[in-house]
Amino acid sequence: MLGALVSASAVCVSGVSQIQSKTVLDGVYTSSQSERGRDAYLQNCARCHRDDLAGNPEAMPLTGRGFIDNWREDSLFSLFDHIATRMPREPRTTLPTPV
Repeated sequence: MLGALVSASAVCVSGVSQIQSKTVLDGVYTSSQSERGRDAYLQNCARCHRDDLAGNPEAMPLTGRGFIDNWREDSLFSLFDHIATRMPREPRTTLPTPV
């Protein structure tokens, strides 16, 4: 009986551990959210930041070391605010709220 309880506890603890360690890098978005984000990116951002997110001399990369270095010390709100109030750059507009 005690052995079964210990085994059940170990399964529960390992399950909690796996759940807690999941990050956005593990793919926490649904397929629908991912497709909506891709479509919004292609429509509003790819012109400057390119299809591969690499950017160009006038538009910073949106992936990799360059992106991390640009935003490492900032909060997520700073990044969100920058995108929401300054993008896309030309024509001078902001992204629609539903995005």
